Order: sequence, then C-alpha cells, then structure tokens
Amino acid sequence: MSELPKGWVATELGKIAQVVGGSTPKNSSDSSNFQQNGIPWITPSDLTGYTKTYISRGKRDLSQKGFISCGTKKLPKGSVLFSSRAPIGYCVIANNEVCTNQGFKSFVPFEGIIPEYLRYYLITSKNYIESVASGTTFKEISASRIATIPIPLPPLNEQRRIVAKLDRLFARSRCAREELGRVSGLVQRYKQAILAAACSGRLTADWREQNPSVESALDFLERIQKEREKRYKGEILELKTQGRSVPKLSEFQHKNSSGYIPRNWVSISVESACLFIVDCPHSTPKFISEGEYCVDTTSIEPRKIVWSKVRKVSKEEFVERTSRMLPSKGDIIFSREGTIGTVVRIVNDPSFCLGQRMMMFRFSPLILPEYAELYLQSSIFIDQYEPLIIGTSSPHLNIGAIRKMSFSVPPLNEQKEIVKRVERLFKTIDLIEQEHQKASKLLDRLEQATLSKAFRGELVPQDPNDEPAAVLLERIQSDRQAQPKRKAIKSTRKPRGKSLNE
Repeated sequence: MSELPKGWVATELGKIAQVVGGSTPKNSSDSSNFQQNGIPWITPSDLTGYTKTYISRGKRDLSQKGFISCGTKKLPKGSVLFSSRAPIGYCVIANNEVCTNQGFKSFVPFEGIIPEYLRYYLITSKNYIESVASGTTFKEISASRIATIPIPLPPLNEQRRIVAKLDRLFARSRCAREELGRVSGLVQRYKQAILAAACSGRLTADWREQNPSVESALDFLERIQKEREKRYKGEILELKTQGRSVPKLSEFQHKNSSGYIPRNWVSISVESACLFIVDCPHSTPKFISEGEYCVDTTSIEPRKIVWSKVRKVSKEEFVERTSRMLPSKGDIIFSREGTIGTVVRIVNDPSFCLGQRMMMFRFSPLILPEYAELYLQSSIFIDQYEPLIIGTSSPHLNIGAIRKMSFSVPPLNEQKEIVKRVERLFKTIDLIEQEHQKASKLLDRLEQATLSKAFRGELVPQDPNDEPAAVLLERIQSDRQAQPKRKAIKSTRKPRGKSLNE
C-alpha cells in the first residue's frame, strides 16, 4: 500500500469488521425451509443485475425451520454483504436484519467504520480479492483469507466526506449509464424500423419513381418460377454426385399479400422462394475437443457466426449431419428453437454441420441471399411466426409452419438497391453503437479512477482536526478485547449462543 495521507492508517478488513459466513438449509429443495415474509435470506443470484446500494431481502425468505437448519447468523442492519464465490464481487449493504447463503462473506463493521466506505473499498478491490481466491471449478475466498485483505483507513469524519463525495459522483455516473443503456435499445428499434421500411417497399419508393420500366409483377413471378426449376435441376445433379438424398422441389405457391406491397412486387410462400429448406437432425450432437465444426444456437448472433463459441464433432457425425445437404456460401441458417429467429447468411465457403434446433434455407436464383437475410430479420416476417411458436418448456417453430409463410419479393434490381441502402444505414447506426460502447468503457475507467483516488486520500481534503484513524483503530481493538467471546456454532448446525443482533 502506497504512502497514506496524514491521519490515515493501513490495516486489514478483519480488524475493522467481523467476518461472517453464510449457510444454506441442509435440504434446499424442502419447501418447508422457506416461507413468505419469513427471515430475509440473500443469495448471489439475488444480486445478478442488482444496481442498488442497499438490500432488504432476496427472492426467498427462510422459515424458522430453515434458519435452524442453516445454523446461520442474523446479520444486523448496516452489514456489508460480499459474494465470495460464483461469482466473487457482488457487494451490498443490508437495509435490515438479514441472513445469507454460503456464497457470502459478510462484514459487520465495528463502531467508527462507515458501511458505505467499506462497500466502496470492496468494490474497487474485487479484482485483487479474486486473484487471491482459491479453487479450480470456481474461485472462492475463505473468511480467514479475506480478513487479511489490506484496507487504508481514514479518520471517521473523512470516511463520511469520502462517501458523500462518491455518492454524488456515482449518482451522476448512474444517470449517464442509464442514458447510455437506452442507446442499445434505440439502435435495435431503429434497425428494425429500417428493415420494415425496406421489406415493405417504403425505403425504395423514390427508386421506383426513377425506374418506372421495371418488369411487371406477373412477368417477374413467371421468371422466378422458371429460374427456380432450372436451378433445381442443376442442384440435384450435384447432390446425386455427392451421394446425398435429393429433396423434391415444393409446389410453387403465389400468395395474396396480407398487407400493402408495391405493384411490381410479388408475394410467394417461403418454400416457393427457396430451392431447398433443410431441417437439422433431431438429435443432440456429441461434442469433442478436436474434429469438424458444428454450428448451433449457442454459437450464432444476428448476422454472424461466433467462431470462438463453435464446438466440434467427429468426422462420422459430421457426415451424418450433412447427409441431407452441406451448407454452402449464400445459404441462410435460422434458429427455430431456443433463440428463435436468429438469422445468419453464410458469407464464405464453409465446412460445418448444423447442430440441434437449426434449419437452413437455399434461395432461388432471382432472390438475393442478402435480401432474404434482411427479410427474415424484419418485423414483417417476425409478426408471421411469433403467433405460431408452440411449447412452454421448450418454445419452438415447426418447419412446416415456416414453409407456408409469406415472402415478399421485389424485382432483382430493386433487391440490390434495398441491400445497398440498408447496409449504408446499418453502417451509420453501428458507428453510433461503437461510440456508445466506447463511452461505456470510458465511464467504467472513470469510476475506477475515482475510487482509486478516494482510497489514496486525494478525493476530499484532510482536516487536521479529525481524530486520527490510528486512535479509532486502537479504540476498536480495546472494545473488542473488552467484549466477552461469543460461543461458536457447532458443526451439527444446531444454533447455540446469541445471534449478532442480540
């Protein structure tokens, strides 16, 4: 610890607060261990996404039976709860008397230690505490180890000034973070608005006025059908050469548009827009460390494959899972279960098979894969399939339902114009998103810099009239020595002695 300001003292967490571990009922699946409006009980999962400083209770309360089964202690109001495993680093202050599960090492500050000061210090020390934790499956820090974590201690009045200043600064920071948090939502809504305009014809209304000689819908419809049949013949020859099964070409189906589309656009079924629609094998792949790539719902995000998350299967399983068709450049993969509706166009010559819950579209020659990718992401398509999602425990779409949905297609030149305009607009929006991410990272660094400054004694001025922290620490030690020792809780988990609040 670097040189501290005058009046400060270097000490350890265990010398300024009592460290208390939590516990869980012996049989956590026994519902009688829990009750509504019982003894407040906090677990790390209660703090996932939790942004407040104080907490009153978690999702479940202990019954008296559960409390006795735990053999845990009631922590008084003002205790600082610090998650010490899975994950390390959640930190809140008890707003009333609470208990915690075994995922916490809590601190009951001694008199003269401001809980909020201790919390801020634990937040800024998260990475260090995690670095000295032990464990292989997951990291955990013991009560004895966390008690030795060093902490710079200022005088009591300076603790108050530091906390007041940090509260003000972090209130501004929270407001800035909330504003930044809205950006991501706005970006997605704006992209969806662009897609809706693109796939309904509104985005290129001016282009059609400037290009009035585009072929009629009837001519375009006939040409789609003829080119589809022609390409199908070539595709099946290739499939036969590869020794794969040859799917039938589905019947071409013209549909009446349920909404407005421009007069030279056509509306056909999804299967009529495709040469092939291929479902994945309905089995969970057996993943191995080395082998062939297998893309599933865990390794895709909108419009991209996250290769760092792609798992592998054996050569034999790869062959089995591509027996129907091997994905190729221009094909579109679509998740119909789990993260329903994630769309990815294959942009390079791939070598992967499909995992469970995936399907693949191979579109007709007069339908650009780039346009099809946009259409399948648009609200126009989403609004069709959302009412058809079935299943409660595992919501999913049936491939048969997807085949019959409507697919609106503009002439080829207008498809190209739509793709060009959408990509240009998306690029502008992505720049905004990148700036948002930079601002978020800058805010994180600013908060860390502010905390570091606070615990170097540089955030607020020192007052020579403040009682030195060394005197405060001596008084804490004297008070502790004067207090009778509390009886320990036996390993049988039957409570003995008084709780901390008694």
